[in-house]
Amino acid sequence: MKYLAECRPDTLLVELLTRGEVEHRSGKARLIKRMLRSEDERCNGIIDEDPGKTSATTAEKLLLKAGLTNG
Repeated sequence: MKYLAECRPDTLLVELLTRGEVEHRSGKARLIKRMLRSEDERCNGIIDEDPGKTSATTAEKLLLKAGLTNG
């Protein structure tokens, strides 16, 4: 299984926990776009919270468009 991480600390954490290869993507939108493009390949992504961001981010808009949210 492939892992994707949004930031360097998360990338290092996942590498340590899984002892596997982690693909680093800078930013939520890039990570989500990569996950959406990998329909034939199962992968898990990790995105951390960014306190202080109040408006809908590009990532949230992509999730809504893909139908991947609960709301």
